[in-house]
Amino acid sequence: MPDVALELKPRGVHLVISNSATPATVDLYAGGFEVRRVIAPRAVAAKGLGRGRVEELIIT
Repeated sequence: MPDVALELKPRGVHLVISNSATPATVDLYAGGFEVRRVIAPRAVAAKGLGRGRVEELIIT
């Protein structure tokens, strides 16, 4: 995904990508993108106690 996004940016394509805030994801988008961390609610999880707020990345 980062490779495709980098190809589209010079063409004037505006994009927004969201993904889990993991170290690997941050590394993928570290070059050439603006990365913001947000807290997102999750209503679905395998275990009921796992539902709640998680950290997510918004990449532009």
